[in-house]
Amino acid sequence: MPATTQVLGTIAALALAAGLTASPAAADVRPAAAVPPPALSTAPAVSTAPDDAAPAPEEWQPSGPAGLTGPVSEVLADAPERGPVRVVTLTADSAGRPEVSVTVAEDRGEAAEAVQDARAVPDTLAIAVDSKVSAVGGASPLLAAGTASAAAAWVDDAYRGAQWPLNTLSAESVWKSATGAGQIVAVVDSGVDAAHPDLAGTVLSGTDLVVDRGTGQSDPNGHGTHVAGIVAAKAGNGVGIAGLAHGAKILPVRVLDADGSGWSSDVAAGITYAADHGATVINLSLGSPGSDPMVRSAIDYALAKDVVVVAAAGNSAQDCSKVSNPYPGENCGNPVNYPAAFPGVVGVAATDSADARAAFSEYGSYVDVAAPGVRVRSTYPSSRYLDMSGTSMASPYAAATVALIRAKFPAMSAAQATARLTGTARDLGTAGRDPYYGAGLVQPLAALSGPSGEAAPVTAPAPTPATAPTPAPVSTVTGLKVSATTVTAGQSVVATATVRTSSGTGITGTAQLCSRRVTARAYSCANVAVRDGIAAKSLRVDAGTYVYARFAGTATAKASTSAAVRIHARPKATVAGGRGKLSFQVYQPRRQRVSVQRYHRGAWRTVKTSAASSTASRTVSGLSRGTYRVVVAASADLLTVTSGKTAVR
Repeated sequence: MPATTQVLGTIAALALAAGLTASPAAADVRPAAAVPPPALSTAPAVSTAPDDAAPAPEEWQPSGPAGLTGPVSEVLADAPERGPVRVVTLTADSAGRPEVSVTVAEDRGEAAEAVQDARAVPDTLAIAVDSKVSAVGGASPLLAAGTASAAAAWVDDAYRGAQWPLNTLSAESVWKSATGAGQIVAVVDSGVDAAHPDLAGTVLSGTDLVVDRGTGQSDPNGHGTHVAGIVAAKAGNGVGIAGLAHGAKILPVRVLDADGSGWSSDVAAGITYAADHGATVINLSLGSPGSDPMVRSAIDYALAKDVVVVAAAGNSAQDCSKVSNPYPGENCGNPVNYPAAFPGVVGVAATDSADARAAFSEYGSYVDVAAPGVRVRSTYPSSRYLDMSGTSMASPYAAATVALIRAKFPAMSAAQATARLTGTARDLGTAGRDPYYGAGLVQPLAALSGPSGEAAPVTAPAPTPATAPTPAPVSTVTGLKVSATTVTAGQSVVATATVRTSSGTGITGTAQLCSRRVTARAYSCANVAVRDGIAAKSLRVDAGTYVYARFAGTATAKASTSAAVRIHARPKATVAGGRGKLSFQVYQPRRQRVSVQRYHRGAWRTVKTSAASSTASRTVSGLSRGTYRVVVAASADLLTVTSGKTAVR
C-alpha cells in the first residue's frame, strides 16, 4: 500500500464576490468591462510585518475534540469514495499555539490508517477530513448604484464620486476623528497586489499558504486586492479610490488559489498566522456551508488574542423556484455560511445604495451587522479598478469600521470594539435586531463619537521621593533561529538566540536553550552565555524536535522568551537489490510501515509491505526483476522518506 505524504499546512473557501470581475475564473462573479485606471504608476514601498510570532494566550483552548473517538468511518463520512483524501489533525505547539497538519492519503483505506495514527498521538486535539469549497450557484444580481450627496467635501481621488458606500458611511466626517492608523487588518483571501498604486506602502509582508512560499503580496485572482482596497486604499492622493480606514496597514494571507477556492486547513493556518503577526482585525471574505473544527479552533485562538474576526455572511440566498436543478441549502435557499456563523465572529450582510438588503445576501441569527455590498468600486490587480458586489465587499467595510474604532480607542478590547460596532449600528428592517440586517447598518461616525465607555484614570498626588528612584529594568525581546528546519535524523543544527532591548541594543547575560521531542512533554534546557545579544549552541536532532530560547533576565533587563521553532526529521533509508530479493535498513526505526514498490508501466506500485525494526537490515524475497525502492511511512516524530532506486535481478 503506498505511503501517505505528510505536509504541514493549515476551508480554503469560496471567495464571496458576486458581480463584476476581469477574471473569468474568479468564484461567484460575472465578468464585465474593467474601469480604466487613472494615469499613475509608482513602485510601492512595502512595509514588513513582525518576524517573530507572539506567544499563545494561556486561555485558548480548542473548540472540541472532534474525531478523536467513535468509528473511523464517521470521521471519513465526507471523504471522496475514490482518489486522495486529506486528513487534517490539530495539535498545539510548545508555545500553546494551534498547529494544523495535513496527511494526504492515496485512498480511503490509507485515510483510515492516518486517522488511527493521529488518534495514537497523545497531543492530538482534533481530526477531520479537509474540504474543498467551490462556487455554488450563479452570480448574484447587480443593482444600480446611486450616488448620495456628501455631508462633507470629498477627497480628490479620481473615482471618489463612484464610491457611494463612503457617502452612506459619512467617510470624510469620520476621517476627522480617525483613519485607522496603527491598526493591522489581515486580509485572509487570494493575496493582495502590493504593487497597486493605491496600495503602495500599505501592504505588509505576509504569507502565501497556497504555494507554501512567498509573502502574499501578489494576487492571481483579484478578490483579495479588491477587499484590501475597500479597507485601506490611499485617500486624497488624486488616484483611484479611498479606503474607509486608509491609515491602516494590510497583512496579506493568501489561502485561495487563482480560481478563488482552496482548503479549510489553509484558512485555519491563515487565521492563526494573522493572530500571531500583529493583526488587530481579521477579515474573512470567504465561506463554506460546512462547519470545520480546525477553522473554529483557529478563530477561538484569534479571539483569545484580542483580535476581532469579521466574516462575510454569504451570497447564496436564492429562490429555489428560479434555479434549474435546485438543491435547497446548497445552490439555493438560504444555507448557513461559515466561518461567519461561528460564535464570536462578526457576520456581515450586504446592502445596496438604498439601504435595502441585497437579494443574494444570506440571513439568519448569525448576521450581526450590515454594510454596503452592491456595485462597490475598489482596487484590482495590474493597477486597475473594478465594481464588484457581494457580502465579500460588505465584510471589509465592517472590518474597516472596527479598525477605526480601535484606532480612536486603543484601550478597548476586541469584545468592547465589537460591542461598539453593533451598539452604534443604525436599525434597518424590523425594529430591533433581525436576521436580515442584524443590529443594522454600520455607522463609523457614531462609533467614533462620544466617550470610549471606560472610566477615566484617577491620578494620585505624586509623592516626593527621599532618594532618586532605581531605574526600572528595560524590556527585552528574545528570538531564535536554527540553521535548518528539516534534517536527516542524527544530524546537528545550530540554534542561535538573539536577546535585545526594545530599542535594539544587544544584551549580555545568560540564556537557556530548551528542546524536546514532539512526542515528549518535558523540555531539557542548557545554559548558554549571551554576549552582545547573541548565543549559539549545536543540537543533535534524532527526531522531530521543538526548540525555544529563554533569557533569564538581569537587574537591568527583564526576562523574555522566544517563540518555539519546530525542526522536522526524516529517517535515513538504504536499499540494496539482489537476485529475486532486496534488503533495506532504516536508521531511527519506529516500526513504521515500509512499502516495497516496483516501477511498472510508468508508475510506482506497492508489491509488498514490511515494518522498520531495530535489526541491522531486513530482506524481502520473491521479487520479480525490475527497479525497486522502499517508502517509509511517517511516524509521530519522523517524516516519511523514500529510498533511492535499486535493481532486482
